[in-house]
Amino acid sequence: MFEYKNSIKTLIEFFPELASEYLHDIDYYRGLPYVFYESVFVKFIIKEISNKNETTLIRIFNFIEKILKEGDKDSKNLVEVSVIEALFFKGIFAKDDIAFSLLGTLSRKSLGECNNTNGY
Repeated sequence: MFEYKNSIKTLIEFFPELASEYLHDIDYYRGLPYVFYESVFVKFIIKEISNKNETTLIRIFNFIEKILKEGDKDSKNLVEVSVIEALFFKGIFAKDDIAFSLLGTLSRKSLGECNNTNGY
């Protein structure tokens, strides 16, 4: 199970390429996983979408789905609000987009809630 209290640590374990950004501003991000996920992880996701880096995108969306399946209530909310909603409001999930095609079942359900539908 993923626990909210370890959410930044967990993200960095799955994506060590984000560690330097966390360490660079550790005093700012410590205890603020919503800020770190939205400002750093979402930026990373958008960059990988722009680069069409399918291997990394698969890792990203598998991670998101895993949190939604195995995370505690607060971890799930963190991913839904700071990642899925943030990407939705940035217009990332066009139905023909690679990001949309990589969404898992729970991620699609969460995205549908952003869009006030029953899912995509």
